Amino acid sequence: MIIKNERFDGFAAVCRKHFDLDPFSGHCFIFRNKRKTAIKVLLYDFSGFWLCHKRLTKGQFKQWPKTAASVVTIDPQQLNALLQQ
Repeated sequence: MIIKNERFDGFAAVCRKHFDLDPFSGHCFIFRNKRKTAIKVLLYDFSGFWLCHKRLTKGQFKQWPKTAASVVTIDPQQLNALLQQ
């Protein structure tokens, strides 16, 4: 899903309302902006939420899954490749 200026509660609401997913599940939820220059990762660690933001100084995230689906499952290696760009 494309993001703007959402915060913890906004991302958790997107997970629940738009995707029917539980933000308290312990899964990572990864969002990107329209230009593919920034991503945010939402994670609940069973004591609170983490929200990490990475914005590229040059270029775009090229490892983003190429699919028309709104929700995609990726493995840890794919997440690592995405975050290492």
